[in-house]
Amino acid sequence: MGWLGNYVGSDLSLKEIKNYIKNIVNDDKNNTVKYISLKFGVAYLAVEHKEDKIYGLVALWKYSKKTGEIDLKFMDETVHPYYYGATAKLLKMLHPTDNINSLEWRYACWRNFKKIPEDIEADFKKNNIGQQ
Repeated sequence: MGWLGNYVGSDLSLKEIKNYIKNIVNDDKNNTVKYISLKFGVAYLAVEHKEDKIYGLVALWKYSKKTGEIDLKFMDETVHPYYYGATAKLLKMLHPTDNINSLEWRYACWRNFKKIPEDIEADFKKNNIGQQ
């Protein structure tokens, strides 16, 4: 999937960029952003789908104060985005899944922390994730 670009004006703060990303996702009436963590160039989101399932979403972003343009690229966890900076708070919000790409992405994110919660570690072991 490609990038989405829009003119949003110059001098946006990080808070305004965060809200802009949140509003883009919420514009799809099937989705509601439950949590968003913004880092430079990447945002991690916990998104509730209309079926009451919360999944992970990664949004790459580029913003130019000079041109006032923001570019976004969205990747949900089922494509195993190679960005592993999701917070523990976000990861704990995600609903169980059987999707192997999602499980591998979640495991790679959890590996950034000293301790993976026992129930989550057990789920990974059950699905042979991280057992190599």
